[in-house]
Amino acid sequence: MNYIEPKLKLAVYTCPHCQTISQFSLQENVFQEDINLGISNFGNSQKMESTIYHTFSARCISCANKVLWINDALVYPIVAIFPEPNSEMPTSVLSIYNEAGEICNKSPLGVHVPYSGLQFNCFA
Repeated sequence: MNYIEPKLKLAVYTCPHCQTISQFSLQENVFQEDINLGISNFGNSQKMESTIYHTFSARCISCANKVLWINDALVYPIVAIFPEPNSEMPTSVLSIYNEAGEICNKSPLGVHVPYSGLQFNCFA
């Protein structure tokens, strides 16, 4: 199976929704507060310190679902990249394996499947 990792401003990558290699239309979301350079702080002329996040949305041409980015991080949908389970894995272990894989990127230290011999490399 071909896979192109989603990266901001790539025109084509594997859609996290439909799993097809597809073209995406990208749109930057701009807020007036981010544009204003002199933001007043309750009438004071001092500038407020703030972090400006660049947010983007992209729509898959194949399935029409959206992906959301903050700066260069894909935040929706949550993409879990982990090895496919062994075809001989027992059903009782398979559900635990899949659940652990789903949280791997958000909580690498939370992926601990005792007594199963399963290991995830979330830091790869």
